Amino acid sequence: MPNILTQMRDIFKNLSTSQRIFFVSVILIVFAGLIGLIMWANTPQYAVLFSNLSDEDASLIIQKLKDMKVKYRLSGNVIKVPENKVNELRINLAAMGLPKGGGVGFEVFDKSKLGMTEFMEKINYLRALEGELSRTISSIREVKSAKVHLVLPKKSVFLEEREPAKASIVLNVYPGVVLSSSTIGAIVHLVSSAVEGLTPENVTIVDVYGRLLASPEFSGKDVKLSSKQLEIKEKVSREMAKKIVTLLEPIVGIGKVRASVVADLDFTKKEKVDEIYDPNGQVERSEKSETQKITEGTQGGTPGVGSNVAGNTTQTSGGTTKKSEIKKDLINYEINKTVLKTVFPSGEIKKLSVSVIVDDAVKLEKKGKEIVEKKVPRTPEELDKIRKLVAAAVGINKDRGDTLEVANLSFDETYKIESEKYMKSQEKRKFLAIGMKYGIILLLALILIFFVLKPMVKKVTAEIGKQKSHLPPGGISVGEIEEKAPPQLDAVEERKQLEKEIESQYRPPKEAKKIEIIREKLQKFATENTDDLVAIIRSMLLEE
Repeated sequence: MPNILTQMRDIFKNLSTSQRIFFVSVILIVFAGLIGLIMWANTPQYAVLFSNLSDEDASLIIQKLKDMKVKYRLSGNVIKVPENKVNELRINLAAMGLPKGGGVGFEVFDKSKLGMTEFMEKINYLRALEGELSRTISSIREVKSAKVHLVLPKKSVFLEEREPAKASIVLNVYPGVVLSSSTIGAIVHLVSSAVEGLTPENVTIVDVYGRLLASPEFSGKDVKLSSKQLEIKEKVSREMAKKIVTLLEPIVGIGKVRASVVADLDFTKKEKVDEIYDPNGQVERSEKSETQKITEGTQGGTPGVGSNVAGNTTQTSGGTTKKSEIKKDLINYEINKTVLKTVFPSGEIKKLSVSVIVDDAVKLEKKGKEIVEKKVPRTPEELDKIRKLVAAAVGINKDRGDTLEVANLSFDETYKIESEKYMKSQEKRKFLAIGMKYGIILLLALILIFFVLKPMVKKVTAEIGKQKSHLPPGGISVGEIEEKAPPQLDAVEERKQLEKEIESQYRPPKEAKKIEIIREKLQKFATENTDDLVAIIRSMLLEE
């Protein structure tokens, strides 16, 4: 190996300046390209850490990432970090309370400031309360972000001068999400319970599209009942449609059936009271007996004024007396009576309208060596069986006026084909990106091997071959062998002393130096132009 390096150094010395510059430039460019590709291949893939951040949250998170010495990329309000660190960073930042969800919470009071007036304290309290409510509402799964505005009136000692607190909420929900009335009601009661003096009637909710979700006009009892009834109606219809799909998918195939149910419910409250009397079931409840004695009589006397004057007690015989007795027996009977009170539940199904669409049947056919799918319309017998199954599953009642329609229609599967093509193209693109990354590295490595290293090795080998060809026929002299062999320590020292003595005693004249230079040039010419030298010698021999 040292001999090869020495020979390569000698070859490099024999090159011209332009050849040396070109040779070094090629090596540097190739190695720089390889290093760049290796660094590019080892560059980590970045993934989204957080998106849709407020300015406050973004600045805090970026500062924490800098403190943790984590590389990041910022694009708008989206922060990206290396893909293999996403989960770890989310857990660590969550432990630090980040992101906070926008706004300022009660942490505004963590650092108290001297000289703060009462007005500033009230404003900070209002900001903190609004911020905490916004974070709490944003933690609901359907809500992407929320903004709360509160109006807290001044307290007054006079009841007639007191004004109620009011709240306005702006919700930003995720695409495709529709907030249910129960969720909206939960948000209203959450805010009203957290703010002193705030009633649910004074809470207004709108979404980012300006649609009114809750207001004082919508807080009446009748309106709440209507929204609850509508929610129950939708739930019943949805559950019945789900039941139909679950029943038919194992028969017709997954994704090959669609069902729609409209349930008409009766929310009228009804009560029925029936009183039933049993005349044969008399029961004696009470009995009462009364006896009354009556005495009737006439008294006789002297006719005239004296017997008729008041205070005259003088009586004379001659009157008659009549006695009688009356006895009454009263018996009260209680007739057996049954009172039946029936309360009919609200939400009874008045009518059902059911429609079911079934896709064509799939038939496998063999075309050559491939097996392909072919759609075939379903037979009337199959549709009739499906109709009977659906009618039994949802409880179709013709006397109630229920309707059921089952149809066989071919589904449009264009979206399915396009989605499959898109997924395949994405996988292919990902595979090509990986292949190109490592293919370029391999290509440059091959270029370095075959176009740089291999020619250099060839040239070094050729030079070694030339040097061997110029050796004397008898091989290497003994002196040269002795020079290459490790000499004895005494001989080496002795040789150095002799060389010093020769150099000090003998100095060759200029003519000897000229002859030596001419001899070296002739040897070089003979080495580089062997054919020409052979031709000259041959011509000289022929002339002789």
